[in-house]
Amino acid sequence: MKAEEYRRIEDCVNFQLTQAQSKVNALFRSNLEAYGVTPAQYMILYFLWEEDGLSPSRLAEMGGLDASTITGLLTRMERKGLTKRKHSKDDRRGVNVYLTKEGVALRGDILRVIEESNKEALACLAPKERKAFKKALARIAENETSAQERK
Repeated sequence: MKAEEYRRIEDCVNFQLTQAQSKVNALFRSNLEAYGVTPAQYMILYFLWEEDGLSPSRLAEMGGLDASTITGLLTRMERKGLTKRKHSKDDRRGVNVYLTKEGVALRGDILRVIEESNKEALACLAPKERKAFKKALARIAENETSAQERK
């Protein structure tokens, strides 16, 4: 590849991904608004729907979030009555996060909205393009060539 290929901001992968993420996030945020849940909160709900009682550090790790971000997310979710934190039975210093009845009850509706949102976000792509796009994103996410990951 030629160096000139990436000199314009519009050709920069980071810029393109940021622009696409901004539009997709706005779509998901709008579609989830009726349930009082943000895309980041949906992610936490999803992890807890799969395995209730995870620690905040495990939720942060699964979602690629830092400690301060997860703390704020969990605080807002508790205020909404979706989750609760309880001291671990094994280690009183440890905390686990659990869904409330309200958090559990949102599962069907929110998963339906997420499915519709994914279809809407990818509607501009042909079925084969969707598959290739998702595969390419997964490869980029798994790429271990960044300076941070080489350390």
